[in-house]
Amino acid sequence: MRVDEIEEEELEEDNKEKEEEIEKKIEDEKMEEKERKKIEEKKIKEEKRRRRGDGEDKEVDKGGGREGD
Repeated sequence: MRVDEIEEEELEEDNKEKEEEIEKKIEDEKMEEKERKKIEEKKIKEEKRRRRGDGEDKEVDKGGGREGD
């Protein structure tokens, strides 16, 4: 093989590696965005659960017992 061919192959390999790295970064960013959306949706659901019809923040009673006993 000639030196030019070897250098060209090395460049192609480097470019392929860089392209794979970029694709992985994009994939990671998409996953992070999905996670952020899930977290935001959870926060919204929790806030809706806390709010009652009068618009004030109230804690949801998660207990199963009766009060005053």
